[in-house]
Amino acid sequence: MVFLLSSWVIAGDIDRHEAVMRKLIPQYKKIKEVKSYKYFGHFVGQDQNPWGGRLEIFEFENLAALENFFKKFTKSKEAARLLNEAMDLSERSTVRFSIVSEMNPDLWFERK
Repeated sequence: MVFLLSSWVIAGDIDRHEAVMRKLIPQYKKIKEVKSYKYFGHFVGQDQNPWGGRLEIFEFENLAALENFFKKFTKSKEAARLLNEAMDLSERSTVRFSIVSEMNPDLWFERK
């Protein structure tokens, strides 16, 4: 299991940014390699603020699936246009990416 974490701070019009994200996220959903996706408000951390920070978490089966996601996503002109629009509404200096993989899943727990 591999996760892609992406965070940034919105610059300016939060409502407009969220409207763009409501169009962008379905583009992610079309790509079968994305096992799961979550979108959060992010208000504590490096370069964050209490109102406009955002965090995305993508789940993939493995690194090959992540690579295929990027290939398919970049082929879509609409997805690229929406991503650029979202980034134009963001403080680019705050954009951060991390790729993490599972480690010792025998130590994990989940409550339902």
